[in-house]
Amino acid sequence: MRKKIILLLGLLVCVISFGASNVDNIGIIYEEDFRSVGVPEKDIIKAKEIISNASTKHKLLLLDRRQRELEINKYLLESPEKNWNKISLVFDEVGKIEAEILKNKLKSQIEVRKYINPEEYNNARAIAVKRIEENKKKKNENQ
Repeated sequence: MRKKIILLLGLLVCVISFGASNVDNIGIIYEEDFRSVGVPEKDIIKAKEIISNASTKHKLLLLDRRQRELEINKYLLESPEKNWNKISLVFDEVGKIEAEILKNKLKSQIEVRKYINPEEYNNARAIAVKRIEENKKKKNENQ
């Protein structure tokens, strides 16, 4: 029951954070940056979907890891010597979650490359970096 409540709470946080995020961005890169380097609209949409799904999974895994860390802290407060076996098992679970986080990240990067190749990404990123630098200069001039 506790896991279900934490999972539901995590999903709620994810939904709220996605609703507040700018849907025209993939990181610092805007959709228009990808369009300007020739990425088709359907590929941008598919890449955003992959990134969104990976982000949701990542956030859920982080919540799961945090839950395990709290469990370890509880055992440490109660009695580390008495709970050593439990602590050891939970550390193993944390390791599995960390591995899953890394695999999820790599898998999503590989999937996105099917729709946005590294050259297109680097070119769009260069445009985004230039835009950010120009915005910083404007901000500094206005201050």
